[in-house]
Amino acid sequence: MENVSNVKSKLDSLLPKVVSDYVDLPSQGYFYENGIDKLMVEYMTAADEQYLLSENYIKNGTGIELLAKNKIKDPEFNSSMSIEDLISGDLDAVLLFLRRYAYGEEYPVQVRDTNGVTYETIIDLSTIKYKELIKPNENMLYDFDLPICKHKVEFKLLTYGEKKKLDQRLEKISKYKTESSIFEMQERIIAQVQTIAGESDRNFIEKFVKLMPPKDSLELRRYILSIEPGLDYDYEFEGKFTGDFFRQTITFGIDFFYPRK
Repeated sequence: MENVSNVKSKLDSLLPKVVSDYVDLPSQGYFYENGIDKLMVEYMTAADEQYLLSENYIKNGTGIELLAKNKIKDPEFNSSMSIEDLISGDLDAVLLFLRRYAYGEEYPVQVRDTNGVTYETIIDLSTIKYKELIKPNENMLYDFDLPICKHKVEFKLLTYGEKKKLDQRLEKISKYKTESSIFEMQERIIAQVQTIAGESDRNFIEKFVKLMPPKDSLELRRYILSIEPGLDYDYEFEGKFTGDFFRQTITFGIDFFYPRK
């Protein structure tokens, strides 16, 4: 008869192995003092679905964040940083990794072909690349020349933590704003802009952003989105009915981590 330790050893050998792998960061660590450019991330297990399926986590929107915190096993990162310190695009890369190896590479999206016909198709998550890294200046800021006002703007990238705090503040304030979407766009620009025409006074920046021509505001927002390190959501499709190739920006919905079909 086998002894208890042998039985336990045999049973342990049958358990699924929880493995980890490195995730390269879109930012290449350029924005972090420790220069960390990749993270050791543990694959999801069935037990981790507690973060995705818990009614409380779903209600307060913390499930995905808790999942990422639990799965990043990098000693250097965990000793000096948290996910709040990450550039949002780096956190997105971690979440893409977790989703791919938990539920597979296929993800359904809605697209509109060159004839204007909308239909559902499947994308391969393994083909999503990182945007080319655009490095900031020596102060970790980016420069942009406003096309109408002709002033140079310097702005920073927000970390995930900074964006979360801003979102929480805007959610409270927007309840009392009739044009909340416009207000939110302005507040996001104000949070990122550090100087305008060399001036760093926060009251001046707030007034300027609210008075700038719409084209300046639009072009600045577009530029900020274009240079932020992260996933390249510009995806190439082959038309289901036309056979033509076309590019479309994909978005991940709330079902990204909830494939229940």
